[in-house]
Amino acid sequence: RGYLDVRATISPRVRFRFTPDARPTTDANLQSSLALHLAYASLQVDVSPHATVLVGMHETPWLTFEQSIDRYRAQAPMVVERRQLVPGETDLGASVRGTYGPAEVHVGIYNGEGYGRPEFDKYKSLQGRLTVRPFGADGAIGGLRLSGFYSHGWYAQDRPRRLALAMASYEGTYGVVTAQVLQATDNPFVS
Repeated sequence: RGYLDVRATISPRVRFRFTPDARPTTDANLQSSLALHLAYASLQVDVSPHATVLVGMHETPWLTFEQSIDRYRAQAPMVVERRQLVPGETDLGASVRGTYGPAEVHVGIYNGEGYGRPEFDKYKSLQGRLTVRPFGADGAIGGLRLSGFYSHGWYAQDRPRRLALAMASYEGTYGVVTAQVLQATDNPFVS
């Protein structure tokens, strides 16, 4: 797998990111054909010192955040990605990300298919994450974070796609501990 990450600062408050993703189509060796997908193509605008608006193909509220915490993990998809409850770490859409004291919020509306997949229908996905550091970022227990995520979307009018997730995480000098609980309603296929 390979990335060519292009980032540009258009003005002090406006940034652009373009990242194609090349990966094998059949197996993990380079003797097979490679597929090129667009991972990022986004515009970021800082509307205040604490809030950013993102438009285009950019990170969804959950997977990129979880990967930033579990950076010591084995190189495999996260559980919600492996179970296809969240279709990918990026998607086409618009979102707002901000920090307010000990809280971080990321809310957006997305295509709902994830990167590398075409949009097959008119249905979108509303996703949001709230993360709080209850004891601040300093001190012995400053690495504790409580996070909640909710995704509300549809595959079709009669087939909902819902995911509610709560996670407690602690990041210390020598490692990271996380605990998650989730509830999902997911029916991608017509029976």
